[in-house]
Order: sequence, then structure tokens, then C-alpha cells
Amino acid sequence: MDEDSCIGLLCKDDQPVFTIVAEQLRDAGLAVQFFDPRAELSSIQIDDLSLLVNKQVFPQILPGLRYARQTETPLWNNLPATIAFSSRLIGLTALEAVGFRTPPVRFEKPEGEYVAKDFLFGMALPNSTRVGISIKS
Repeated sequence: MDEDSCIGLLCKDDQPVFTIVAEQLRDAGLAVQFFDPRAELSSIQIDDLSLLVNKQVFPQILPGLRYARQTETPLWNNLPATIAFSSRLIGLTALEAVGFRTPPVRFEKPEGEYVAKDFLFGMALPNSTRVGISIKS
């Protein structure tokens, strides 16, 4: 990379690890720009980048990552894997398959208080198909 290179980081600008990484990259003469991982990236923002690094992936960013790949803007993480693991159910299943303990996943409303996600890749699901995680005190 040369002095005109700009590296985009998809994470908050106060994220401890990437703040230090950004400082080191800037000290090496590279430009670094943080982007909100919950906001859409425009083609103009991506076109100015030499590399795009995603620490977090939310549904809003997936079109930007696809655009970056199509325009050959290098991505730090593999796009197909990023898309696959942006689904928590797939991630939990994969972790469980290699021996990690994971919380049970149910599609029925649990008794008591719970947290529900009513979206999947940015699309609303019918209320009857919410994914819930029980909260135990």
C-alpha cells in the first residue's frame, strides 16, 4: 500500500483494539477511516478505499460488502463466510458442531422474560417466527 491508501474499518471509532491498530496504521503513513457497522456504505465511500476490514457485520452493511467485492476492493474477511456467519443460528450451529457449548434455540415463545430478534438479514419476520433467548435470573 502507498501513502494514498485508505483503510476502512467497520467498527466504532472507540473500539479498543482497532483504535490502537488505526493509530499504528496512521503512524505508518496510511489513512484510516472508521465506519458505523450499523449504517449503509455508499459506493463513493467504498471506491475511495484500498482495503475494507469488518469487525462486526450487521444486515445494513452486506450490500456494501458485496459492492466492494464486485469492484475488487480488497476485503479483510471472506465475504461468503461473513454472510453465512451473520446469521446467529448458523454461527451457533457451527460452534456446537466443533464442541462449543451453545444456548438452546427455540422458535416457540418461552415462559417469562426473553429477548427477541424480529429480523433476519434486514427483513422483518412474522411475529409468530421470532427467535427468542430466555433470560434467567
